[in-house]
Amino acid sequence: MKANCIDISHYQGKVDFKKVSASGIEYLILKCSESTGKDSTFERNYTESKGLFKAVGCYIFNRATTVAAAEKEADFALNCLKGKDLPLGVWLDVEATALREIGKAALNKVIDTEAAIFQKAGFKVGVYTGFAWYKSVIDVNHLIARYPLWLARYANDGYYHESLSTRHLDGVMMWQYSGHGKVDGIKGNVDMDVTYCNPDLWWDMLPSAEGYAQRDFVLGLRRALGITLSCEADEELLNATITVSHTVNSRSAAVKYLQRYLNSLGYNCGVVDGVAGKSFQKAVADFQKDKKLTADGEITAKGNTWKALFGMDYETSAENTNRVDTNQCIKDIQKALGVTGTTVDTQKILSKTITVSKTKNSRAAVVKPLQELLTLLGYDCGKADGVAGKSFDKAVRQYQKDNKLVCDGEITAKGNTWKALLSVNS
Repeated sequence: MKANCIDISHYQGKVDFKKVSASGIEYLILKCSESTGKDSTFERNYTESKGLFKAVGCYIFNRATTVAAAEKEADFALNCLKGKDLPLGVWLDVEATALREIGKAALNKVIDTEAAIFQKAGFKVGVYTGFAWYKSVIDVNHLIARYPLWLARYANDGYYHESLSTRHLDGVMMWQYSGHGKVDGIKGNVDMDVTYCNPDLWWDMLPSAEGYAQRDFVLGLRRALGITLSCEADEELLNATITVSHTVNSRSAAVKYLQRYLNSLGYNCGVVDGVAGKSFQKAVADFQKDKKLTADGEITAKGNTWKALFGMDYETSAENTNRVDTNQCIKDIQKALGVTGTTVDTQKILSKTITVSKTKNSRAAVVKPLQELLTLLGYDCGKADGVAGKSFDKAVRQYQKDNKLVCDGEITAKGNTWKALLSVNS
């Protein structure tokens, strides 16, 4: 991927911005100041680059380690920014060694203090730092709730390597992948950056103030799937989805976002650990059941469960489309067993029941409505084909286990499994 943004300072000397723009660079970030010293090229760079790029921003190299020093540093930079239009924002460059030593809480105060001063003056604010700092120095959760992040992560050879992309990291909107780039119009090296989406959207994509909303889920998922960052659930996202279950892609990067979102909807996945285990399977199955989908605990690539999670239109499962409720299934069981009458009589049905399993009466007329009933209750029998095979056996055993019945996969004539199934409607 070619860089579409660069950041420059006095180190780049005299820049020919027309050549830089013609080379394909769309965005530009200028160094404004460091502590209380103005970058010697800032004014010239701002003036000469005007109108040549989609958007220009600036960065402040932060050295303040106290709130008082942060106020002084920001006030100085703000004075340098008078009359400047910076739609790409003001970026606080957090990488000085002294900042590493003050601890996360104090660093939050320094950053928030400076940010508030720039925001009050009408500037949007982001935070720049390095990959190692993201992992162990900054308070990621605090910062990504308030600011977009711009992250540096270099390869040893100074070139772009997709394997080092920071797209998947929460809060990161732009990646500085090299400090040794070459661009027409600049003598020597320059920092090379890639934006993960339209910068106009960065500040609109900050997390929702109230809980983990669908837009947050969608953005996180797009990170995990490696596609354009956005809060929109669209065809690009749907087409990029993968199958996720406790047996398929159970440790995919998408799992933690699914866990967070399902938990926020009231479907308990337990701890958000990025592993799709039994709690995840049950949460998905419960969600599917409520949405009248086949409750198999699997989120199939490009399928209806994904659509339901995204708030898209989706088709309910064939079983649920044809079976409005359990009452209809039991009416079909009654008919299959030869019990006459237009109303459901569970006692009559029970008296006519036969033993059904994968080895007994496995193709009896009652098998298909039994398959439909079990699936409707959340025990997936697969296709309702009227044949009691392995999927039927597995569904029956799970139903028996959940209802504290003898777990043998057999629905014995007039027995407790039949009683439990029929009592659903009683």
